[in-house]
Amino acid sequence: MTSYLKVIFQAFLKDKSYVLNACIVLLLMIVLLLQHDWNLKPNFDVSLEENVFDSKSELPDFSIIKNTKEKKVKFFEFLRPKIRRANQKIKYQQVLLKKLTSEIESKSYHTDNSKKKLIRLGVSYGLKKENVLKQLDELSIRIDIIPEALVLAQAANESAWGTSRFSVQANNLFGQWCFTKGCGLVPKNRNSDAKHEVQKFSSTQSSVTSYMKNLNSNRAYRSLRAIRSSLRQQGRVIKGIKLAQGLKSYSERGDAYVEEIIKMIRQNQLE
Repeated sequence: MTSYLKVIFQAFLKDKSYVLNACIVLLLMIVLLLQHDWNLKPNFDVSLEENVFDSKSELPDFSIIKNTKEKKVKFFEFLRPKIRRANQKIKYQQVLLKKLTSEIESKSYHTDNSKKKLIRLGVSYGLKKENVLKQLDELSIRIDIIPEALVLAQAANESAWGTSRFSVQANNLFGQWCFTKGCGLVPKNRNSDAKHEVQKFSSTQSSVTSYMKNLNSNRAYRSLRAIRSSLRQQGRVIKGIKLAQGLKSYSERGDAYVEEIIKMIRQNQLE
């Protein structure tokens, strides 16, 4: 920069019109530098898309594994990377939430754009568009990880260790429903007046991601999120056994289902 200024000064002595043009160029460069976003954090926008971390690996045929212990080990090994990908996505969104909130509070030059991104994020977590900016505390409670132990236990329970019809034919490991005709598989024992189907996913990764979003946004699991938030405030580790208490609405069996999930976590030493 010093040598550049020297050139300008020498040019000024020879030709004042030249230095005026040079100053204009320099001013434009400064404006461009000021407008550039020098925040080198990852581009978190992409993490809003559901299929960012999709892995198209096929569900193994766990039915051919006759040794129960071996089947469990293989099932957990298959799922753990997918759970970690989904939780990593949530961690990215936590950083995004803080980044956007900070930009809005500081009234930076891209505040309007930050508000739009924040509203998109809030809507993806089940908040109404018009309420997102008023419910940032609620959004921060919803955007949080699901313990690996809980995911493994529920997946094993709901999919019969990856051998159920819905896990094999629909990549659905958690029994999630959908309500649009053709969106999934029709349960064989569905009542004649019922409309739900068991949702079909393009991959098991999508199933894991959707399951976590369900727990983090559905009103039925407010108690689970409250338990997690309380643990956060106390600085305690987020444990699957603790969060399982908030799953009474996941099954018609209620408390019995919760106890079964807790038992699976303990018996399989998942945490």
